[in-house]
Amino acid sequence: MFGSVILDVLIGLFLVYIVLSIMASAVNEFLMNITNRRAKDLAGFVQEFFQSPGNQAASQQMVRKFYDSVIVDPAKGKAKLPSYIPNADFVQGVLEAITFTVNADASLNALRSATQQLPADSPVRSVLTTALDKTDGTLQSVGRYLEGWFDRQMQHVSNTYKRRTNLTLVMLGLLLAGVMNIDTIRIANALLESPTLRAAIVQQAEALSAQGQAAAQTQGFIALQDQLAALQIPMSWPDPTHPCVAAQIATDSGTPNAALDASCNDGQTVFGWWLQKLLGLAITGFAVSQGAPFWFDLLNKITNLRASNRPPEATWQAPVAPPVSPQAAAVAPAIASVAAAAMAGPAPTSISGSVYPGVQANLPPPPVVNPAPVMPIFPSGDPIPFDVPDDAVG
Repeated sequence: MFGSVILDVLIGLFLVYIVLSIMASAVNEFLMNITNRRAKDLAGFVQEFFQSPGNQAASQQMVRKFYDSVIVDPAKGKAKLPSYIPNADFVQGVLEAITFTVNADASLNALRSATQQLPADSPVRSVLTTALDKTDGTLQSVGRYLEGWFDRQMQHVSNTYKRRTNLTLVMLGLLLAGVMNIDTIRIANALLESPTLRAAIVQQAEALSAQGQAAAQTQGFIALQDQLAALQIPMSWPDPTHPCVAAQIATDSGTPNAALDASCNDGQTVFGWWLQKLLGLAITGFAVSQGAPFWFDLLNKITNLRASNRPPEATWQAPVAPPVSPQAAAVAPAIASVAAAAMAGPAPTSISGSVYPGVQANLPPPPVVNPAPVMPIFPSGDPIPFDVPDDAVG
């Protein structure tokens, strides 16, 4: 029973974390789109790739040629920086930036000559030189090397973006938890104390798990906020668990409580309450930073564990008689009549009559049961063993 309660409390907390994580992700995506963060990260990488501290004019000219390439972002024109570049388009943009045209007359020597004309302190020259030295001497192999190198660099850029996103989610999680007063400790205590609340929130968690992660993440911010309010978990300000708020509620209801008034006036009690409150809000904020997929996975595992621990429902089924063969059904009336005659009359001494005519059986005499031997007794009252000689008995 206690284990089931703990599972229900965990399911309720995971459901709250999922809804908050989706809300925080929606806000983060909105901010990233407004600030064009992905495109700026990619532009910073391109800027560093063509950077030449000793020749700023040449590096800026290569950056402009790179972005002016129609292969890089043909659909958007030149009004907006791209947030994603395929590796093949990157290679084409680099070659156009160094004024190298790939055609039927292009050769590896021409590419090497164009590379030698680049600024010596530019990373693009170093990468192209390495590609020329490590390949098998064809333009196709140089292109494949550049594509692989670009994919590895984009992995680093993606990791930087993820770290920034995680930090943003922590801040958003703390902000949402603080503004809406979503305290993990308070919610856990409420779930432990209320079986009705546990049953309701577990039912909603099972519905959300059946709905699927992809469908849940497509909901809007307002819909998620309404769904969070529908959970009926204790949240929002003012917090009735605060000593002063609890004392004021008791006074307004006409039942003042001296103990609550004393707690409100006790600075140590109020300080301890705030420490617990900040801890509960911090747990919520850092839980939100894990993201909705993480909590969806845990919710599915806990839900399956709870279902496996649920006792099966007992259902009574009427016993089913075994099938009777045709041979047994044919002799059943005769057997029944014999049994009835045996129970009605005295026990016969022979088997004869209408049932089995012409059959006579002599019953054997009953077996003779020999009485148990009587053991002689010594005058002292002890039994005499059978192997003791007769003259030993006094």
